[in-house]
Amino acid sequence: MSALDWSKTDVSLHKDSPWLTVPPTEQALRDFRPHVIFQPSEVRDSAAFAADVGKRLLFGHPNDVKPIKPGPDEYMYTSAELSTAPPTVDTVLIPPAAQPDDPLPPKNFLHPRAGIFTLKKTNAYQRGYVYTTPYFLDTKQQDHHRMLRVVPPPQLSPTVVNGQYKHIKVPECVQMVPGVPFAFEIEGKPDDLHTIGAVHTFESLRHEPDFWPILEDTILVAKGLRGCRPVGNTDEVFPITHYPIKTNDRSPANVAEGSKAGSYNLASTLLKGNGPGVVLPAAQVDTPEFAAQNSTVLQCLCHLRRRLLRKTVSKYEYETTEWNSEDMNVVGFGGLEPNNATSCQLNLSPIWQLLSKALGFTGSPHPDVKDDEPRRTYFLLLLSLPPGSDAGAFLLARAGIYIRELNTWAIHMFFDGTDIHTGIGATTTLSVPEFQAWIQSSGLEAAWKLSELGRIGVVQYAMRSAHNRDTYMSMTPSMRFGNYAPEASVKLRDFATHGQEILGGQEPWANRMGREIVYNFWNQLQLCNLDLGVDVGEILQSITFKNRAGEQVSLKPLPFHPVKDAEMIALKRSHYEYLRQRCKRMRIYIEKHQFLQFRERLRNKDYNPTEDLDGTEPRGNTLESCSINTAKVEGDTALT
Repeated sequence: MSALDWSKTDVSLHKDSPWLTVPPTEQALRDFRPHVIFQPSEVRDSAAFAADVGKRLLFGHPNDVKPIKPGPDEYMYTSAELSTAPPTVDTVLIPPAAQPDDPLPPKNFLHPRAGIFTLKKTNAYQRGYVYTTPYFLDTKQQDHHRMLRVVPPPQLSPTVVNGQYKHIKVPECVQMVPGVPFAFEIEGKPDDLHTIGAVHTFESLRHEPDFWPILEDTILVAKGLRGCRPVGNTDEVFPITHYPIKTNDRSPANVAEGSKAGSYNLASTLLKGNGPGVVLPAAQVDTPEFAAQNSTVLQCLCHLRRRLLRKTVSKYEYETTEWNSEDMNVVGFGGLEPNNATSCQLNLSPIWQLLSKALGFTGSPHPDVKDDEPRRTYFLLLLSLPPGSDAGAFLLARAGIYIRELNTWAIHMFFDGTDIHTGIGATTTLSVPEFQAWIQSSGLEAAWKLSELGRIGVVQYAMRSAHNRDTYMSMTPSMRFGNYAPEASVKLRDFATHGQEILGGQEPWANRMGREIVYNFWNQLQLCNLDLGVDVGEILQSITFKNRAGEQVSLKPLPFHPVKDAEMIALKRSHYEYLRQRCKRMRIYIEKHQFLQFRERLRNKDYNPTEDLDGTEPRGNTLESCSINTAKVEGDTALT
């Protein structure tokens, strides 16, 4: 900056001197220039500024958190908190050996294999028990090759004996026991448990204190999706297919005209493009009737997930992922409470039809590569089938575990979506005319009310980009302030405008958006090394919204305080970081397009398997070692 330093010039050049006239004289111009002193401005010390900002406490999980493994006595349930359900009878699950006359997989493909699962008593799980098998990370590369080739064993297909469906033992696989979690012991360590998943049925939940709320919410989801007749003064609820709902890009393109079979997004989704993509409310029917019905369904699903997830994963996995969801203000659905899911996918398929035909890629063996590794997918299967029908099996290929339940209308399943998994379509022994006659004569209650589709799958999963916030979040319309890109020519949906019903209604939506605004405001102040004259918690609670009754309601308090709870926050983040890195070490990285390309190569009769195995044959599971073939190191590509 150039300026006249009056303090260092001759007194005759004082700013009030009468000779400094306008217009100036020639003599004044000649005398003035030498007395103009240039002085560099004061600048901040960049290193000191960065050091000061580095000491500031922010909302959200930082990228440089040091992982800390919890102690062996941390995250344990007390005796009073454990399930009162009786222990299961089977203490050891041994996969049956393959027989010489068992059908072989197609050329170049493999059937899954399981290790021995042993029932362990532990307070790490609310059930008080868990089935475990050792898993060794040095088998990941071999297991990766196996997962690229895995196909469901034919024994998983519905089998009729004397007119009834029967369970057929699947060679080298283990059937999941309802109500008891399954887990890997990483490197054979019993205190390092990585939950594979669990299945819950109404029979396995009968002894749980929250059985009735679980049953109620399941029935409400079924009513909201299938529709139901009026009860008392209530109106008829139309099936979800009554509305012109929009399929997503996972649905097959060749669905028969008029068919509602396919896959639909009901909550948030990731819009591809725009670099890493944009997390935003899914584009669905914008009518008040659909929005109200869908909102109730999402709220009930949130309740179910929170209740059942606690019965599935360890206390460590449950509490640290819950904490991280609060820390990152993750935009879930169905309520303000963290439910460890951001997206809800509805899969509709008729009976007798292959899932791959009705659902496309989703109905075939596949990994969900964009799922968040520390969190488990929740799959609720609702069936409209006569007694004695086969609900269809579900395969978790990496662990060699399958789920198969007969004579039920609802199955709750949890699993790692990043691993290869697939389902088998539901079916019945009745012919099509017999089935149609049964529909007309059944007089079913609301939970069994039938639409045209006999199999409804509801998949709740956690988008990694939404949980890690490593992509754009469409929270509000473009505001031109802050880190906002120029307004797009195509208007994007956003949670401020389109998210209230998805987020659980007015109050949860207001609190979620309020936290987002305050967290962002606080973090921006800290990154600018600016101080706030009032407590950040007071700011949040000074924000109000007008409820349906016209009353001004304050937002809920902060779930934690960034300064007052700093010590607790640091420890929780370190515990979560250990879980996150452990899950990344366990993951097999297989991208969708690479997986499909590789499977197509396997179908080529001239394919040479040694091209992709580097001359080695993948090692199978053995009962002696109890190891499981699985996975690939981070950074590898699925095709080599």
